[in-house]
Amino acid sequence: MKRILLIFLSITLYTCLNAQDNALLDAVNQHPEIQKIKRCSADEYHQQQMQDDADYRQAYEEMMDFRYETIDAMNSNQSGVDLYCPNGRIFIPIAVHYEAGMGTTAAERACLTDLVYTQMEELNLDFNGQNNPGCTTSPPGGSCITFVLATQSHPNGSGLSNGQPAITFNGAYTCPASSPCNISDWGGYMNVVIQNMLDNGGPLGIAPLNGNPNAGGSANAFIVDRCGFGTNAVNCATAGPNSCTAGWQYVSGRTTTHEIGHYLGLPHTFCGDQGGDPQGATDCNC
Repeated sequence: MKRILLIFLSITLYTCLNAQDNALLDAVNQHPEIQKIKRCSADEYHQQQMQDDADYRQAYEEMMDFRYETIDAMNSNQSGVDLYCPNGRIFIPIAVHYEAGMGTTAAERACLTDLVYTQMEELNLDFNGQNNPGCTTSPPGGSCITFVLATQSHPNGSGLSNGQPAITFNGAYTCPASSPCNISDWGGYMNVVIQNMLDNGGPLGIAPLNGNPNAGGSANAFIVDRCGFGTNAVNCATAGPNSCTAGWQYVSGRTTTHEIGHYLGLPHTFCGDQGGDPQGATDCNC
């Protein structure tokens, strides 16, 4: 049933983020340097995994088959179920992992923890159609998903106790370079890895298409660049929009929203990012 809800998720996100896309276009016109940023590498990663990883390919094909069957049933009015949150809300536990050099002092760890909470708030606003006063959602109530920062049943060896948020610092758990990975110790969580990718020629974010939160098999993590994580409501030294260059425009936590959409099985609905041109003229963006 959770996969049925993902069909509506794409409708909700398109409707409610459209106003934000217009704001981004205005920002790009004011700051041409933004056009040089590669915003997302999900397409390239997905194509490579479909070629090289049989488990990934099977999970993706099963998800797509189920999606088309559900759409056909809805169109013919034969589904026989109430598709608006039929089983109540789905709660997804999140764990956040900062790379080496992030959170080396108590003060910075406290700031980075606050940054996580700003991101969690924006995620739930985005996925439930509450991020814009003029936003309307279809179906009513948004995606029926609530993201929660995990505080219980942490993995052995994580150094965390029950009641503490699932946040790790200074590279305790990260992914190699700019590739989503399987953090085997953190199976059962949606793992968000915060790394410095832009300074190394990487994108703002990269996620598997149809991720797997369980240990083993497909990736249970996705990556967001340190500058695109959280919002500008918090001023940290090593991550968050305010830690980056003057005029930085990705300040609302929408990169994480975008990558989670991929993780839950939503592809880009237009051509791939071939240079980061948000105008979609010669090149396309994500």
